[in-house]
Amino acid sequence: MIYLRHENDKMVKYEVEYDIEKLKNLRYEIVNLCGSREYVAYETDYSAMYHNLYNENSNETKAGKKEYFGETRTVYHAEYNLIHEPMLSILIKNFIQKEDYTLIDYILENKEFKKEVIENDKKKKLLRELKEYISENMDYDRLRNMINQLERIPDVDNSNLENQNKYFDLVKKEIRLTKVEEIDYEAFNKAIEFVKIIKK
Repeated sequence: MIYLRHENDKMVKYEVEYDIEKLKNLRYEIVNLCGSREYVAYETDYSAMYHNLYNENSNETKAGKKEYFGETRTVYHAEYNLIHEPMLSILIKNFIQKEDYTLIDYILENKEFKKEVIENDKKKKLLRELKEYISENMDYDRLRNMINQLERIPDVDNSNLENQNKYFDLVKKEIRLTKVEEIDYEAFNKAIEFVKIIKK
């Protein structure tokens, strides 16, 4: 694979070599060992549990029955840990699936992965509603209920995100970059324009 990159006043040509299966396996590890965890629980009238790369510790129990348009259905209580895919994993996925070279830029610039703060969406929504509600009226019973809901929602565990830099070193070893040649950036642009004229 060839990658052209603008560096200072040059257009640089790199040869990129990698083992796609090793990168895929690394990505699975990164999701599992670097991803944030968010506890999710809900009730549903169909058996909805499934296992994939983005959830773990799935559990489903029967919670009772309910009537639905004249039909009696079993209600399930489902819960699992939702894994939020970390940035490094997303970069690898986009590189493999979409030929997005942002991952290569990270390697060449030797960037570090900062710890993103991922928040619980349900908690953010409730906090927003709470602020709006307090500004509009003061029904203390509803206010107490909203606060109780907030206290029961666990925060997202972001501690694993710190592992990304360790795995980034492994990713660097799997992607071999060789500088093939470089030319003046202005000359490169003139050549591109010349080719466009010929194609007309």
